[in-house]
Amino acid sequence: MKTLRLHPFYSSYRELVKDDNKRSACPTIDLASMNKQSAYKYNRPNYFLQCRLTMLQWDRHAQLVRLYFDARGDLESRQADSSFAAVVMDRPEHNYHLRGAKQPGMSDLVQTSRSEECNLWISTSRHNKGCLVWHEQELFESPYEFSVSAYKPCDASRYGKPHKILWNKALVFCYANAVVSGPHHLDADCTCAELLKIPANSHYKDAFLAQCTSFELPGATAETLKNQNEQQSRLLWHSLPDEIHGNPNWWG
Repeated sequence: MKTLRLHPFYSSYRELVKDDNKRSACPTIDLASMNKQSAYKYNRPNYFLQCRLTMLQWDRHAQLVRLYFDARGDLESRQADSSFAAVVMDRPEHNYHLRGAKQPGMSDLVQTSRSEECNLWISTSRHNKGCLVWHEQELFESPYEFSVSAYKPCDASRYGKPHKILWNKALVFCYANAVVSGPHHLDADCTCAELLKIPANSHYKDAFLAQCTSFELPGATAETLKNQNEQQSRLLWHSLPDEIHGNPNWWG
């Protein structure tokens, strides 16, 4: 029988269980394995920009959400801290779209949020690598029920009298872009990457725990990514087009 070592954050196993191990276990979603990215919509061999997303992590004790990323390309006029996350509703019967998001099914904009903190470990005109941080309430404080009659165009008669109805939602991310240009649109020149699916009748906390791929110690993910050498870092970019991958200027 193997005995689990109690983390120094806790003085007893009773304390750990009571706290749900929040201090020493951060739910983490491995975005790199899903090839999640926010890329310039008009990429071409002589102008290319792409942000690869590595990890989405929820620090339940600090109530913070951290998004780890690695961006390369023509970054001179791009600021990582101008990136945003957005919660969107999936209402396929309505003709609202996230302009700049090529993925089907993303429609109504619920809210957007810029990060509270941007930590860059690498910052050059060709390479940004680091972490964006949000307070969890900034991303998920919006209500989870929406009035059918509150959104136009909407045929409330299809549902009888106006009432509340639930839709699936998603948390998406767009790199280095202005937030909103219209009441129900994200007008971005980079694609939006889906970070988290939030099913109808599900709270974001349950959705995060259901979709997380591991539990990590606070700070461990950052240290691992910080200490990657260039060869390890380039593994994230193996799927680049040949004309980009073979361009020595791409790697800075």
